[in-house]
Amino acid sequence: ADASQFSVQPVALVHLVLPTIYGSNPTDYWGAFSNTEIWGYTGVLALALAAFGLLVQPSRTRIFWSLLAAVALLFLLGPFASVHGWAYAFLPGYDRVRGAGRAFMVFDLAVALLAGWGLAALLCERERWSVRQAAALKWGIVGLAGALAVVVGFVIPLLTANVVNDSEALNRPVIALDNAILLALWLALGLAVAAAIWRGALRGGWLALAIFAVVVLDLFHATAPFNPAIDDVLAGYRHPEAIEFLRERYAADGPFRIEAIAPNWQPNTAQLAGLDDISGLVDPLALADYDGYLFRAREDRASEEYRNLNARYLVAAVDQVPPAGYGEALRTPTGLVIWEAPDPRPRAWIDGSDVPITVSQADPDRLTLTLPADSPGGELIVSQVSYPGWSATLDGDDIELNEHDGALQSFDVPSGPLTIELTFRPNHWTLYISVTAISAFIWLAALVFTLARARRRSIVTP
Repeated sequence: ADASQFSVQPVALVHLVLPTIYGSNPTDYWGAFSNTEIWGYTGVLALALAAFGLLVQPSRTRIFWSLLAAVALLFLLGPFASVHGWAYAFLPGYDRVRGAGRAFMVFDLAVALLAGWGLAALLCERERWSVRQAAALKWGIVGLAGALAVVVGFVIPLLTANVVNDSEALNRPVIALDNAILLALWLALGLAVAAAIWRGALRGGWLALAIFAVVVLDLFHATAPFNPAIDDVLAGYRHPEAIEFLRERYAADGPFRIEAIAPNWQPNTAQLAGLDDISGLVDPLALADYDGYLFRAREDRASEEYRNLNARYLVAAVDQVPPAGYGEALRTPTGLVIWEAPDPRPRAWIDGSDVPITVSQADPDRLTLTLPADSPGGELIVSQVSYPGWSATLDGDDIELNEHDGALQSFDVPSGPLTIELTFRPNHWTLYISVTAISAFIWLAALVFTLARARRRSIVTP
């Protein structure tokens, strides 16, 4: 069920020609599904151009992209078709991926490429047209005219009758009629462009400009009202008093983390403000071990697991009751209360010892710790997620990193004054960079080769 989230219901494929049939924005939307991430409207003329691009020259490359578009359409239906289920069952690692509806990106890419080939064919000199190209344009005109006749002669009158006969036609019939009228408009404009091409009245740059204008008008009209700013979308980020207070305390007593449970505090506010949060941005790709640890720790904020998270402050709303023992540190005009934890642990400590450890550098990918002369040695626990790619040195020598409680970092240290540096460099980083560089070189070489071959052909072609 999680892997098939954000799939497209088959009835939602009507968006390919009627983009706002279920409402143009959240204020009038009435669909039984969310279309926020599963809306792949390309424009009516773009679909017509894509069909023309395939028919005018059905090469292996164009057939491949057409088949890919068809597979993507089946895939994005998720549990309503079988392709996504096959991928989930048989493709290694795909059972960790969700968002089947995002295959719309593949479909839209295929449509864009095919439409580009269609436009390129139309831009050719009329004298160089093949018999197939002329026939494809002729049947394209017939198809556009037929579709326009159906919409104008049947769909629009039917919807108009529903609107007239419905005394409470506040949304659905009116929205559907609006979509049908606009579909007729785009079909009429596409038909006009195609007819002008057939008669030779449009060619070259004017032809490209006319097609570009129709496609842009279509896409912009469909998307312009999609996300109206009826509310202040930045309101959840504006907490200047709270952020200033936390920054001052961080500079004086840091590093420490916070936890935010207030509904009007956005999840990544701490990241934008340069503060450390125990959870951060809501992300479906959360690390499983740490996510489980965090879930257990939050069940009891007086537990050792929670103390080990280095969470000094709890950001809550004024109507939220703080845990026992928390003291109020700040109350803001934006409806927040910052509560201070009674006994949080520091960023690093030695198990069973109260010897203070100085943190001289605390960056996302580097942590420098200094142990005093009276350090007794033992297990040094670092309130930092244990993840492959972290390495540690003790006075310049490599040491082995361990796990504490299945989620945090720890390692054994001797007694006495020490300097420990932890650095994060993803495993196989050099390999990743090398593969990226090689791929970029291959693409650049392919581009140069393609341009050179095209230039040679243009020179030798009479």
